[in-house]
Amino acid sequence: MTDQADPTTEPNAEQPTSATGPIRTRVAPRWMRKMVIFLIVCFGLGTWGLLDAAVIYPNRGERYSQFMLAEYLGHANTIGVLPIARRVNVDDPEAALADLEARRDQLNDFEEFRLRWLKSLEPIHGKQLTGLTQQNQEMAARGAEQREDTVTVFVDPAAKHAELTSALQGASAPKPLSQADIAVQWLICAAGYLGSLFIVFRIVQTKSTVYRYEPEAHKLILPGGKTITPDEIEVVDKSKWHKFFVTLDLKGGESHKFDLLRFEPLEEWILDMEESDPRLRAAREEAEEDEHEDADSGTEDDQQP
Repeated sequence: MTDQADPTTEPNAEQPTSATGPIRTRVAPRWMRKMVIFLIVCFGLGTWGLLDAAVIYPNRGERYSQFMLAEYLGHANTIGVLPIARRVNVDDPEAALADLEARRDQLNDFEEFRLRWLKSLEPIHGKQLTGLTQQNQEMAARGAEQREDTVTVFVDPAAKHAELTSALQGASAPKPLSQADIAVQWLICAAGYLGSLFIVFRIVQTKSTVYRYEPEAHKLILPGGKTITPDEIEVVDKSKWHKFFVTLDLKGGESHKFDLLRFEPLEEWILDMEESDPRLRAAREEAEEDEHEDADSGTEDDQQP
């Protein structure tokens, strides 16, 4: 079974190397720069999603609903029912929306305007508008002098129409929100911030993980204290060398995988261990010769007519 050799951590990972003791790994600057870039991107993505989900999209949805309300009240004024609050107000928007959608094919013009207005409220107030119904019920329980406008009930619909007409004059309606728009932005926010947390965890884990090496004895000391010397190594597996990973298969079946991208100068140490042992050096040279023969064979095949 393969053991990942780096997860064990120990304190004081960034202390200077002792002049008389084993030399120690350090976090590779190239890897750290890469992680910092990823962290900035993930944090920026999360913040972008947060602003969209909590501020920009709700404001856009609210403004669009104001345009839909202005059209609804404008049509009510055209047909002469605007001064009649009970004809214009929607005390129970949850039930009204369900009724209008059920009769969608039989609606008159006034009901069509009302349906468009109520539908525009769904992305910011919930699909069934239950919260708005509860808000209206709480407002209705107050005395007449204490009542104020709610989202769907107005003390003076004509005054509300005049207010909207003045506020929206010359403005263009924003793009309407779909039901999923705000939810998607929350997912982007979560993905960005979770990615940022993972990167921070990875950086802390890497900075607190230390390998040591004794050059004279060619001895590699793992973070947990286990040591590896060249005579214990059966195979230096470089099949993933191009991905900055190497695996040391030890005699007895144990193996350890090393991340060469994160830790410096771990790659130099492993190469030094390989070079110090005639058996491992011969295996490396044989593998290099096989690679050259394969490359030459491939070139000859390409040159044949």
